[in-house]
Amino acid sequence: MNKVIYKQVLATSYVQEVFIPEDAIIHHIGNQHGKPCMWYECTPDSPMTKMTIRMFFTGEKMPFIPGVYLEYLGTVLLNDDNFVVHFYNEA
Repeated sequence: MNKVIYKQVLATSYVQEVFIPEDAIIHHIGNQHGKPCMWYECTPDSPMTKMTIRMFFTGEKMPFIPGVYLEYLGTVLLNDDNFVVHFYNEA
């Protein structure tokens, strides 16, 4: 089956849940038209899974959550580069 690349617009909130195909491979997190976006490759008819994403500002303390590993996804510059935010997958 052919794979495709999709875009998911992310919220600028500390914690958010998004649903993506379970075989998704995240390729990039970036800014498009002032909004943080995530691009991923997947098989279109793959079953969906929930992904919990956490966002942190530069210099902000990252909480320790027992049993939770934070996998770095990417960094985005927002608001004319006045805010730098970092996105992590809660695994």
